[in-house]
Amino acid sequence: MPSTFTAEWDRLLVMTKSHHLLAGELACLDTCWPHAHAHAWAIDQMPSPAYCCSVDGHIVHRNAAADRIWGELPAPFENVRWDGFAKIRDLDGQPIAMDASPAARAALGESLGPVEMTADCYDGHARRVISHAKPIFLEDGSVVGSFCCLVDVSEKRLLEERSRN
Repeated sequence: MPSTFTAEWDRLLVMTKSHHLLAGELACLDTCWPHAHAHAWAIDQMPSPAYCCSVDGHIVHRNAAADRIWGELPAPFENVRWDGFAKIRDLDGQPIAMDASPAARAALGESLGPVEMTADCYDGHARRVISHAKPIFLEDGSVVGSFCCLVDVSEKRLLEERSRN
């Protein structure tokens, strides 16, 4: 007998199979990610930037809020790895290698807490973001990628800085 959780995901999967935006974007997930279409549907509903990466860093799904925070991405998009930023830096201004980014670390199975960092967009804008990255596990315990959610705290940090001065 399937659990209520599994039954609900199966119901969402059936509901979203015909969702035209998912057909091409998530074809690569169908063979390895559980209930890929249902997960994509849930990510699309989130108001904050959210995306999933495969274990090798390809962004396999992103929502509209992620597109907005990243801005214009270089073509071909397939060459963008781990997130849609041109560069990320720690709060001391030191560059963070993309393979050491929160998304990459989560794809290795590391369960991180929130990581605040500065992110440079390809359009030249810099943002202060908090990344919440978690590994995605299959039932057998193997990691198939990472799920990431971003919170843009740029304006909040700017206002805090102004109030201190």
